[in-house]
Order: sequence, then C-alpha cells, then structure tokens
Amino acid sequence: MRFEPSYRALAALILLAVGVRLAYAVWLIGAVGADSLDQGDYVLYISGALRILNFGDFNDSLFLPRPPLFPLIVAALGVNATAVLLANALMGGLTVGFVYALGQRLNLPRWAVIGGCVWFALDPTAIDKGAVLLDPVPWSVFGITGMAACLLALAQAKRPAQALRASVAAAACFALAVLCRPESFLIWTGLGVWFLWLARRWWPMVLLYMGLCALPIALWTFHNAQTFNYPTFSTVSGFTMAFYRANSVERLATGQDIDTINLEITRRVEALLGNDPAAADEFTRYGYHAGSPEVAKALNQVSFDIFRAYPVEYVLTMGLGALRLYGLWPEAAQLSEALRAAYNAALLGLALLGWGRLVALRQWPAAVLVFLVVGYYTAGVLLVKNAALEGRERAVLNPYLTLCAAFGLGWLIAQRARWSTLIAARIMGMSTMRP
Repeated sequence: MRFEPSYRALAALILLAVGVRLAYAVWLIGAVGADSLDQGDYVLYISGALRILNFGDFNDSLFLPRPPLFPLIVAALGVNATAVLLANALMGGLTVGFVYALGQRLNLPRWAVIGGCVWFALDPTAIDKGAVLLDPVPWSVFGITGMAACLLALAQAKRPAQALRASVAAAACFALAVLCRPESFLIWTGLGVWFLWLARRWWPMVLLYMGLCALPIALWTFHNAQTFNYPTFSTVSGFTMAFYRANSVERLATGQDIDTINLEITRRVEALLGNDPAAADEFTRYGYHAGSPEVAKALNQVSFDIFRAYPVEYVLTMGLGALRLYGLWPEAAQLSEALRAAYNAALLGLALLGWGRLVALRQWPAAVLVFLVVGYYTAGVLLVKNAALEGRERAVLNPYLTLCAAFGLGWLIAQRARWSTLIAARIMGMSTMRP
C-alpha cells in the first residue's frame, strides 16, 4: 500500500538537498572562483551560447555532438559561470523531489523513501555532480528521474485525465534530459514497451508518451540533416568509442602509452578517409567531434577492428570500466580514494541487496523499472566508454541506488534486531532451564 505523501517532509528534504548543493557551490566559488573550475566541455557550451546570442540559430557544427538545450540555458543566464554553477546546484537539489515521488510510486515503505532521499541529498557524488560547470548533468538527472516517477503515476492513474497529464509530463521530462545530454535518447523505447504491459489499461497514453518522446529526437535529427547534411541526433558516440574505449583495449593488449595509441588510431582514421596519415597530429582527432558521416563510419570501423583483434582485452576493460563507473576503482594510492571506493562499494552492495528484496517480495513494477534504467545506462556507458569515468555517468543512477540502498539497509537492521531477539530469547530460555 502506497503511503500518502507528506509535503512537510518533502519540503524539508528539498531544503536539505538544495542547501547542501548551494553551500558547496558557494564554497567552490569562494575557494577557486567559478571561472577557474574545470572548463572541459563548458568552453564548448559557451561557444554554443554565444552563437545563439549573436546569430539566433544552431547552425554551427559544435551543435552536432551536443543538443541545444544546455547552451540555451547558458545563454539565458548571460554566459555567467557563477550563475550557471548556482543553477546547476539548484537543479541538482530539486531532483530530490522526484526521488521522493519515485520512491512513493515504487511502493517502498515510508522509512525507505525518506532514508533514500536523505542519502541522495548527502551522497558525495550526487553533490559534486550537482554543482558543476562541466556539463548539464543535474538537468539530465532531474529529467530522467522525473520521467520515471511520471511513468509510474501513469500506470497508477485512476482517471483518463490523470493518465494524460502523467504521459505528457513524462515526455516533457525526457525532452529536458535528452536535449541536454544525448545519452538518454533510446531509454524511452524499453520503458515504453514495459509500460505498455504494466499500464495496459492506459495503453493509448503510453503510446502518446512514446510519440512525444520521439518528437524532439526527430526534430533535432531533421535540423542536423537540413543544416549539416547529416541525419543524426549526435555525433559523439563514434569519437567516444574510439578514444575512450578502443584505445584502452589496445593499450592493455600492447602496453603502449595512451598518447601513442591515440595518434595511431587517428592515423588509421585518416587513412580510411583518404587523407595522408603522416599529416595527423595529436590535435587532429578533435575535429572528429563534429565530423561527417564518413568520419563516423571510419571511427566505428577502427574501433571494431580493435575489438575483434583483442577480444579478451575487450572483456577485461569492460570489467574495469564497470569498476570505474560505480566508483569502485581507486584512481590513486591515497586514503581519500580508498575511502571513496569503500563508500561506493557499500552503496552498491546495499543497493543490490535492496533490489534483491524487491524481487523476493515480487514487487515487479519497482524491480523491473530499476533494472531497465540501471541496465540501460550501465550497458550504454560500457559499450562506448572505459576511461574518464569520474562520476558524471553514474549520476543518473544515484536516485535508484540510494533508494534501493536505504531499503536494503533497513532490511538488514530489521534482520539484526530479529536475530538479536531470537538469541536473547534462546539465552533466557536456557537460563530458566538450569536447576
């Protein structure tokens, strides 16, 4: 039986999550200055925002790998690093509202939902990636978490109007996520099929959700086809697979340093494109981000050639990628790294325990939803990326991990109390039997 939401508790959770993230953002600004933070991809978002402000269009090739919504947000905030940092922190904190709704709709006990929300509010990875300039992680996490909560609301709707609102809201959340980060662009397909069965009473509304999810993907793909003669939603996957996945496979197989391998991959791509491989240098590959269909084909061919040549190393690096994705691999011989890995191991272990309890209790809507979302992002990352996994990719999974971990921890505590009671009763029984 789903518990009734407490808006007082929800408000307290939002204040906690937002307050912690804003405090962290303010500390970052005071410690190093917003403009001194990792500028990585943010430089490209600035370029996109300036293009929008100066020309009012998306006709620059930098929009090929990255959809337009986050550059629009950066433009709306005046290309101000401090404003973007604070907006990201605010959006990261507000996500706890959807985590609360998700836990409630998953029919978790009140204590597990409150515990999962507090855990999410205080989780170091969620806090760190909820106040970053690097890219629109908080907006994507907000959107995907909201989409899942709205889909469950659709399945549990009592009236057509409720189902309609939930369907449109779920699609709107998906649009927010996918137009910020392209990694989510296929998740609606698997979820749509599952909810066609789970919410079969409202199958027209599920089909409406799927149609509305396909709309932003189709529109942005059409824009790229018309503007760049390249009908794709994003060009980022080919580059990522070559220089964040295939290169690590070849490095493990050959023992060469990564810079040498990256240059060799670049020269192979150039040869397939009919260019002079000897003219390539360490900067040539960055032009592939917004490459043509021919570039994407060449990148994929080189990557798959490496995978076929070193199948054992491919599997081994996938395991290493999983450890990095979930923060279980210390990146340096430091106490802080060991503690981070230990914390993430405890989080993942308790989350698996909690998910196992959902399966044991036959709470299939909750168990299958968590499996589909976590499985989609885990497989999607590991297929195309093995290196540079520093928490961004796991951020979208944090709501599910913390909710399941709180559920698992609560069950462990209850079991410990049960066994303590049984042991105490046994001891008392033995003492009364003595003459």
